[in-house]
Amino acid sequence: MSFEWFTGPDSEIWVYLDRVSIILSYIVVFSIIYGIVVLVKFFRRYRKIKTHMKKVDGTSPKPMALAISFGGSIKKPVEDYLNKHYTQSISIMDYSSEKEVTPQNIHDHIKKLLELKHDLQAEGVTELHLFIKGPVIFGALVGAMFDNWCNVKLYHNNRKGEYEEWAMLHAAKELSPDEQLAVQTAKMLEGKR
Repeated sequence: MSFEWFTGPDSEIWVYLDRVSIILSYIVVFSIIYGIVVLVKFFRRYRKIKTHMKKVDGTSPKPMALAISFGGSIKKPVEDYLNKHYTQSISIMDYSSEKEVTPQNIHDHIKKLLELKHDLQAEGVTELHLFIKGPVIFGALVGAMFDNWCNVKLYHNNRKGEYEEWAMLHAAKELSPDEQLAVQTAKMLEGKR
């Protein structure tokens, strides 16, 4: 059996192999360029997330706390919590009622809170710390009211009677795959799992 087609000086197989190797080298170069572009995109996204996290940490230009309560004010415990956990002074807006919220008066309270939200927007509030002592249904309505506005942090009064930060209002929304990957990358870069 002769291998002249492979070893001969005029063999065309080397021309084809040369062309394939050139195409493969272009693929490698474009893959490297694509990888660099993706990496730059993730680092930009990481910086954006870090900036957003700073805004959420009480360092935004105009933070405000809203203490909503029924059956007595919670302003003092909210003030104590904020003073303990934040160096920046955060003003507290107290919305309290001695009467319990009921199906008959819930719409009046929602209307008053909508007016309050408009006032907060007019003041240029950039971050809202939301504390609520009342029925779960009312909390859901207030969450819907303050959604898609500014950064809204939610707090819970635990069984020990202490407040603790639980979530951001937007955290219940599903992140896009791009955002999920950026968040995971940010956590990896910070050394968290």
